[in-house]
Amino acid sequence: MKVEMKDIIKLCPNYYKIVNTAIDETDNVSEKLIKIYEDYIFGVNLKEAEQTKKVVRIDQILNEYFSDYRFKKELSDKLKNIKVKSKIENVTEFVVNSVIEIFDEYLENYTRNIYIPRWI
Repeated sequence: MKVEMKDIIKLCPNYYKIVNTAIDETDNVSEKLIKIYEDYIFGVNLKEAEQTKKVVRIDQILNEYFSDYRFKKELSDKLKNIKVKSKIENVTEFVVNSVIEIFDEYLENYTRNIYIPRWI
């Protein structure tokens, strides 16, 4: 199914911000993440609610990736260690699911480590 650009822009308000982000030449992870992001959002069936939710979610996550240095570093480190088994047919879907899992872990750990400043 051909996904139209206007439908994607409605679901992904951060699309242009993500795609047009200036990337350092040595940052291969960010470059590949943007490619996977584009491949994924233009390859889904928007009539399926679950896939639509994932498109919105991955848009939010990649926006966070480019705006939060700690998350960017953690995601980059963890993505470098992901092993894709040969029996997996859709690698893009696998990577998107992995990114979502890593983000959920990050949020869980980030909220646990709340630092309360000491009043003087």
